[in-house]
Amino acid sequence: MSTITLYGPDFSYFLRVIRLLCQFKGVMHETTLSPFGENVTPFGEEHGKLHPFRKIPVLMEGDFILPETPAIAHYLESKPGPSFFPEDIKLRSQVLATAEMFSLYVHQAIMADLVLEFAFPKGPDKTIRFDEINKRLPVAHEVMRWLSSLIYDEHFVADGRFSYCDAVLIPMLDYLEQLPAPFNIITHY
Repeated sequence: MSTITLYGPDFSYFLRVIRLLCQFKGVMHETTLSPFGENVTPFGEEHGKLHPFRKIPVLMEGDFILPETPAIAHYLESKPGPSFFPEDIKLRSQVLATAEMFSLYVHQAIMADLVLEFAFPKGPDKTIRFDEINKRLPVAHEVMRWLSSLIYDEHFVADGRFSYCDAVLIPMLDYLEQLPAPFNIITHY
């Protein structure tokens, strides 16, 4: 079996989603910023040849190049190993819908509005804008209440087992958990 190459920095949230899926399936993979031997600067001109909108990750397997996390997930599902999509079409559709809500709305409230402000501060002299974070916290709490209602005492979001939507959620919760108190709101839920 050939090794899949994943383009992007290891800390990338969406790259971590795909790495979780690869690990779950047992798919050999490597992550790199030099997929063709030379560094491809994220968001630069060469990156545009891998993804027209310069997003991460991009999967490469031989001559096959595939951008976009949901498409990569569907491709990985075809590989040997356990399935991270339910067989039942209604449950599979719910997993896909939930994963999309996580990717869009939860990602905005948790990653874009909180975590990235700590990781890449946008204030004067690259300081953390605590006033902005405090304005955004109510939405983050609302999102966390909704997530708590989905999971309850279960270990997984859907079907009582690991699925694609779990892979989409886990890296966000991991990054949220690393924030300093009182911004690590995961402890409330």
